[in-house]
Amino acid sequence: MKHLIVLALVALTLSACGGSGQDSEPPTVLVGVDGGEWQVIDQMIADGELPNFAKIKNEGAWGHLINNGMEVSPVVWTTFATGHFARQHGVLDHVFPFDGEGARRPVTSELRRVPALWNVATHYGLRSIVVGYFVTHPAEPIDGVMVSSQAPILAPDSLYPEDALDVQSHYYSDLLNPALNNHIWAPYFGWDYDRAQADDPESPYQVAAATVRERALDARVVRDEFLRRAVAELSEQPSDLFIAYYRIPDFMSHSLWRYYDTEAFADNPPSEEELEWFGESVPQSYRFVDQALGELMEFWDGKANIVIVSDHGFGRAADAKMEDENARVKYLSGDHRANGIVLATGPDIQPGEIEGLTIMEIAPTIAAMMGVPVSGELPGEVAYDLFKPEFFDNNPIKSVADYSQVEIPLRNVVLDQQVQEEEMDALRGLGYVGEGVEFDVSSAAGEYNFWGASERLVAGHIASEVMYYLLKGDTESAEFAYGLLEENRPDAVRRTWAYVWHKTDMLKQRLPEGSVDFTAADAFVEKHRDR
Repeated sequence: MKHLIVLALVALTLSACGGSGQDSEPPTVLVGVDGGEWQVIDQMIADGELPNFAKIKNEGAWGHLINNGMEVSPVVWTTFATGHFARQHGVLDHVFPFDGEGARRPVTSELRRVPALWNVATHYGLRSIVVGYFVTHPAEPIDGVMVSSQAPILAPDSLYPEDALDVQSHYYSDLLNPALNNHIWAPYFGWDYDRAQADDPESPYQVAAATVRERALDARVVRDEFLRRAVAELSEQPSDLFIAYYRIPDFMSHSLWRYYDTEAFADNPPSEEELEWFGESVPQSYRFVDQALGELMEFWDGKANIVIVSDHGFGRAADAKMEDENARVKYLSGDHRANGIVLATGPDIQPGEIEGLTIMEIAPTIAAMMGVPVSGELPGEVAYDLFKPEFFDNNPIKSVADYSQVEIPLRNVVLDQQVQEEEMDALRGLGYVGEGVEFDVSSAAGEYNFWGASERLVAGHIASEVMYYLLKGDTESAEFAYGLLEENRPDAVRRTWAYVWHKTDMLKQRLPEGSVDFTAADAFVEKHRDR
C-alpha cells in the first residue's frame, strides 16, 4: 500500500456546536506538541500515565512523523501550516535577517510569504480558531479568532479580534501576577521555586532556580497554561478549523533531559539532589499536554477527528548534531531528533500504525478534509491511508493550480521592543541564539532573497527538499533541487550533501526497520560523495 501522508491537522467535528453551519464538513483540529517524543510517551503509558495519549494510540492511528529537513521549530510549524518548503514560505530560522550578519530579532508572522491554512479557510468561507501557534505574532485578521504566540504576555497586537479573550477576568488573573504563579510551577520542580532564589547566594536552590529562570522555563509553564485556558474558553465557539499548540515539552527537554533520561548520562549522572529538583520536569510537561488533550476529547465527545503532531523528537544533546554544530551541548542536555510523533482518532480515522509520514503532507490533507481545493503548488500529496476509505466517497478531493487568490491580510504594526527582547532572551536560554548576537527590534528583513541567506540555512533547507524527494523515491526532483544549489550557492554544496547523509543516517537509527525505503537516499549520498 502506498503510504501517502497526513500528519497533523485533520478533521475534528464540533458536532453539536455545529462548526460554521456546515454539518457535512467536520471542523479540522490540530494539537501541536513541540518536541513530542515517543520514548517519553511510551514509557509513561507503560507506567500507567498519559491516559489520553494511551487511548488514542490504542484506538486510533499512530506513527513516527518524519522531519525531512532542519529541526528548527518556527520553520517546521510554518511548513505544517502552509505545506511549503522553507525556501518558499520564507521563515528560515528563529531570528532574522537570515544572512547571519549584524543585529537580529525573532521571526514574526509578517515574514511568511504564502497563505497558511487559516487564510485558505477564510478565503473559502470557513471559520478558524488558532491558539498560540508558533510564528503567529502579530495576529492576523481572519474569519474567526487568532490568539498569537505572544498573547500570554498580553503583547500588543496579539489578539484578533482585540476582544477575543477577556484577559482581565478572574480566569486569567493568577497567570498575570507572578506572585501567584507558585501553584502553577509546583508540579514541575521539586522545591518551592521562586524567581528571587536565583539571585540569593544563601539559598540552597540558587543554581536550580537560576537554571529555571535563565532558560525561561518558569515563563513557558505560565504561557502554556494561559493557552490551555484560552483553548478551553474558545472551544465553545463554532469553528471549521481549530488549532492548539503547546511548547512546554520542548523547553523542558532541552534544558532538563539529563534528569529524565538518566541512562543516557551514565558517564556523568545527575546527583540525587538534582534528580529531586528536576526529575519530574520532563514527565510533567507531558502530563500537562495529556490533560489539555483530554479536555478537547471530552468536549468533542468522540464526534470529531483529532490529530496530534510534533515537529521533532528528543534525545541526548551530544548525540544529536554533527561536530561543527555541537556548541549548544554546553547549554543543553537534550536536543532534537529527526522524527516526531503523529496520532489521530475519530470517526473517519483508520486505526493502526502509520508508516512513512513526513511533515510535507499536512497542509494538502487538511485542505481536503476541510473540503477546500488543494493547491497544485504543494509538494506533498493528500494522505489517503490515514482515513477510512469511505470518507473520500463523500468528500472527493478538489484541486486548484495555486493559492494566489488567497489573501494574507497582515496588519501594519510596530512590534513591541520589550516583547521581542524577551523572546530573544528565551532563544538564548535554549541555545538557539549565540551570546554574541546583538538584538535590534528595527532589524528589517528587506527584500526576500533565499540564496542570500547564510551557508548554514541555504544548505539545510535545500537538503530538506532533496531529502523529501529521496524519501518519496523521486530522484529527478531531488537532483533538480541540488542543481539549483550548485548554480546559486556552490559554496553550500558540500554542507548540503553532509546534511543529507546525516539525516539519512539518523532516520535509519530512529525509524522502525523496513518502514521507509532509503534506496534513493543511499544512492544519492554515494553519487555525490566526492563532488
